[in-house]
Amino acid sequence: MTSIQVRQFPAIILCGGRSSRMGSPKALVELAGRRLIDLVFEKISAHSTSVMINSNDPAIGVQDAVTFGDRIGGFKGPLAGIHAGLRQAMEGKPDGTHALLVPVDCPFLPTDIAERLSGGISAPSTVVVAGSRGCIHPVIGLWPLSLAGRIEEWLTTGKSLKMTDFLGTCEVVGIFFDDIETKTGPIDPFFNINTPDDLAFARQAFEAMN
Repeated sequence: MTSIQVRQFPAIILCGGRSSRMGSPKALVELAGRRLIDLVFEKISAHSTSVMINSNDPAIGVQDAVTFGDRIGGFKGPLAGIHAGLRQAMEGKPDGTHALLVPVDCPFLPTDIAERLSGGISAPSTVVVAGSRGCIHPVIGLWPLSLAGRIEEWLTTGKSLKMTDFLGTCEVVGIFFDDIETKTGPIDPFFNINTPDDLAFARQAFEAMN
């Protein structure tokens, strides 16, 4: 029997946000007895060629993982983190055209996220983003390494910091995921934790899944 080769990608966990609504770094809050960054790292590490962490806080990191800050100053949001991640991945000379981008505040990410998204790559320039409940999530996706230069030009020439505005200039494919069923009801696989109330909900959801 011939085994199926699953495509793997370098992965970047985005932790560069200010966590202003949480009141403390989201990456370091605990869920099910683990830091969020550890939960997300384990979710994607088994299905990635390497996992790197974009963080502007030296306290955030995972042992043996490369951690790096934004390369464009002025706190320009997720696009700056994606730019830094793509540049970092390119320096690792990956055997491929894309890198997997995920945020640190999505603890329910499907473990097969990269495999599912890779089915949407129709060309080296295609951006493949995850979607759920009728919405796309631009920070969860396979982004072409070749976009690093365009993002840098976009950010340094004073254009919009909205990711959807930048993606409007790209070829984008959305791959939609179903809810996760739990004992207390369905949950969005890309539910993200921004506030203490979100964290409390996530803790209840974790209990309902086990």
